[in-house]
Amino acid sequence: MDTEFGFVLSLENTEEAALRLQNDVDENGNVIPQRELTTGYDRPGNAALMAVNGSMPIVVHGTTSASSSDPHTLVVFDWHIACRIPGKRFREVHIEVEFTAHADRGDAEHRAAQHRAQGGRRSFWDPSVVNLSPMGTSWYHKTPHVVGSTHGFELGVTAGFSPFVSGGPNYSWTKTDSGAERIDAIKVVGDKHFGEGLRSQANGARWDLVENEATESGVPSYIRTAVLLKRQPRDNGQFLGKVKVRTSVSGLHDLKEAWRKVTGTVPKDDPIVFDPQCSDRPGDCEDYRDRLDEADLEGMSKVMTIADGQGS
Repeated sequence: MDTEFGFVLSLENTEEAALRLQNDVDENGNVIPQRELTTGYDRPGNAALMAVNGSMPIVVHGTTSASSSDPHTLVVFDWHIACRIPGKRFREVHIEVEFTAHADRGDAEHRAAQHRAQGGRRSFWDPSVVNLSPMGTSWYHKTPHVVGSTHGFELGVTAGFSPFVSGGPNYSWTKTDSGAERIDAIKVVGDKHFGEGLRSQANGARWDLVENEATESGVPSYIRTAVLLKRQPRDNGQFLGKVKVRTSVSGLHDLKEAWRKVTGTVPKDDPIVFDPQCSDRPGDCEDYRDRLDEADLEGMSKVMTIADGQGS
């Protein structure tokens, strides 16, 4: 059964405020890879009732063919966007997942050591995003309406011989456009993302959810996303997945969150550890393990656009 998780934090309780989603370790102190829960913190205090809860139900390490030495990884994420405060809504949600190489490169370590000795960048071994879904821009629940706009221009200074200027009378001009039809909609945008550092391949994925401004109905309540990663030949070393979630609820809430980030009050989750040498969670994608490039990522993704369960 898929699970999701979210912490409710209070700034008044410093012990609770230190909570974050951490990786479990085994009896030998080694991190247990591929944890299912991806996000354990969104907003503090009452704002925690407005939560983005993430989980990772499917992880498949494989190749593009049975004879291929070109390893790939398929990852599927679920994001539940919960609004539990009447009158509040998420205007925007921005999700980023960045994948970076970690520790040695397993069966490719000899090659990696030579690469490092020649001054090669570590980012060379970061998994690259081959495909993701949703990809591009999608629109949901379009609503046409008529709008008018007014343009104004005002001149309050008079230019003289350089470097002098002088004050003068204010002249203003306004023009009102005739009504024009505008179409608003819920917007979901997916794209490849370049993480920090020098690199030639995108090592991350980003999804942006923006509400319909006309209806002010908030962002979708649920989205399933999928990413197909390509690793270097014979590379079965560990890599990390760093999840970042930014939200917009209201100007005041957003200002408070920005201040908490600046002051270090916002705790960070541990990055997800992926290990191709350990058991994964293939779910219903086991049949694609030796042909991951044939996996239907578009068919895997899903967007729930309204609370009554209508999705696509």
